Amino acid sequence: MATCPECGNKVAKDKLKAHQRRVHGGEEAQRTRGPRKDTPVPAAAGFPWMFVGVGLVAAIVVTAALYFTVLAPGGGSNNPPSGDTAVIVTNYGTFTIEFYPNAAPRTVAAFKSHISKYDFDNTRFHRVFAGYVIQGGNLASGVANPIVPWEDTGGLLNTKYTLAMARSDDGKIGSDPNTATSSFFVNLKDNTNLDRPGYYYNFVVFGKVIDGTSVIETIASVPTGPGPGVPPGENSVPLSPVTVSSIRLG
Repeated sequence: MATCPECGNKVAKDKLKAHQRRVHGGEEAQRTRGPRKDTPVPAAAGFPWMFVGVGLVAAIVVTAALYFTVLAPGGGSNNPPSGDTAVIVTNYGTFTIEFYPNAAPRTVAAFKSHISKYDFDNTRFHRVFAGYVIQGGNLASGVANPIVPWEDTGGLLNTKYTLAMARSDDGKIGSDPNTATSSFFVNLKDNTNLDRPGYYYNFVVFGKVIDGTSVIETIASVPTGPGPGVPPGENSVPLSPVTVSSIRLG
């Protein structure tokens, strides 16, 4: 007697091969089917959802960081829309600005103080530097005009159509950045040279034009020439006055 290696049954030796062919399909079938004893089959590799989830979260974080640091108004991470606005009326049209009180609270407070006292009424944009800035806010003689201390705005950049405070220092280490008063400017392009590292004390951005940018562009295109209140050799004084008739809080 012999023991069948397939099923363990006792079979006569001379009938073993016939038994294997009849019951188990023969050697060829055995090779094709594999070992008779079942072996654990590895689980099919599932789709790596965990990695997809991690990748999706990373993409959201990167996109949010890009928006708040580059694409957001003013280019700053602490600069959500505030709804805190003012309307500036000029002889070339009207435009609206939005303040950034979270990023530049002292600067915004000082600017709004001048508005509440009508200090900006009947002033001028005295400097129009095409492709760079338009600057206004010089007050009449005798109007109280205290210093506005420099403040760190947490990364707000001098991007196109943002408002920033003008000042008289060179912004380098060792200079006094606390020279701003009421004079402000609107950036006509992304003036990265006014931010770090070009200026250790970057020019303080405190708002942005959110409506009426066409008026800004019209003012930026007025004819200019030499005159008082601008650096020597700079032909940026409007040949015809650009008047700010009023600024009112929204």
